[in-house]
Amino acid sequence: MHLELLMFTSLNSICPNVREHHGHILAEGAVFANDWFREALTTALAANGKSFKETDIHLLYLQPSHDVVFANIKKRLLSTSGRENERQKIKTIEDVEAGQYSYEKAITGTKWKRYASSDAVHTEIATIFNCSVTRS
Repeated sequence: MHLELLMFTSLNSICPNVREHHGHILAEGAVFANDWFREALTTALAANGKSFKETDIHLLYLQPSHDVVFANIKKRLLSTSGRENERQKIKTIEDVEAGQYSYEKAITGTKWKRYASSDAVHTEIATIFNCSVTRS
């Protein structure tokens, strides 16, 4: 599979106006921990006329405590059907710790900024975008 071509096609399908967009592009996802995916996305964006300097890319990682993550997972499992795979994998806080540890190994380098709360991430995003945080 040619990942850059897949990303280019996806961008043009999902965001057909990406060529006319001016300003920031905010992308969310755990996949950015992998250089090969992040590079494919920036290559696809460049093919759409959106090139970035290294300083334009901000890598933010929401890293709440294990007990907060476990509480959120338990709440989600109670309120959402169709999560049998997650229900089988995550039964204890130790399962959460193991999962986060394996993911955190991919988040390396000084470029990644870690945040314990979503409010802190929102404030950082507002700073990057030079705007204020609003809550509804």
